Amino acid sequence: MENFSKLKWTPGWYVPLIIFLFLFAIAFEASLTGTLGIIAWAFGAFFIFWGFIDYYRTRLVTYLIIGLLFGTGTWHALLAFNRVGPFSLITYLVQLVAVIFFFIFTGPILRHSLRLNRNARQIFRLAADGVHDKSEGFTPRPFNVGKLETSPDELEGFGRFLNGKQIIQLFSQKDKTFLAFSMGISPLSNPDLQKVSYVSFSKDQSMAVHVSGYDYHRYREELTFDQICEALANLFMRFLHYYQEGKESRILVELSS
Repeated sequence: MENFSKLKWTPGWYVPLIIFLFLFAIAFEASLTGTLGIIAWAFGAFFIFWGFIDYYRTRLVTYLIIGLLFGTGTWHALLAFNRVGPFSLITYLVQLVAVIFFFIFTGPILRHSLRLNRNARQIFRLAADGVHDKSEGFTPRPFNVGKLETSPDELEGFGRFLNGKQIIQLFSQKDKTFLAFSMGISPLSNPDLQKVSYVSFSKDQSMAVHVSGYDYHRYREELTFDQICEALANLFMRFLHYYQEGKESRILVELSS
């Protein structure tokens, strides 16, 4: 269960509650004054603010645009309701149609981003389940695991399977393949790989693990860094074993547990 996880809660989980409270306050204000006022303006500002927050966290401009559209749309509705300026129900519907088309075109990116983020949380949660030592903190260096007894083709197929299921984002650079995942900067933003977490495989089948500072500090406590890296390595080796045995569905079961 997430509430028993060693991971911190994400701020985004509070957004539905904040939206509900805003709507309740707006309805209360309207019942008292007969119009929409400062709370509705603040509601629009909240969407814009949250768009900037999500953009800063993920580096995906899609979240920023969504925040701006929702914020300005709220203000547009406010002006149309109060019949201020050239704004009316017609102009509001035009903006609403623009928002709908935006979601049609960006929906796949949003779903992909959310699935990557969710799977990254599950990966870090599963890795931390057996780690209890708190003797050492974060270090930016990669953790070298050693060589795997498998073929480059099998490792490539494994990476492509995880990439296709939107568990990780696959990157290839020179003689290495990176399976990138992160609870912060989205791998879809084509980031500097040192700013996200990853498991890498070299052409000689050597394996390494890198954990970003942001991801490490999403844990409630400073768990021993090498043990976290080793746990992540063991998790991906277990997933690789499932893949080799043709039991890929067990990977999906573990990540959805």
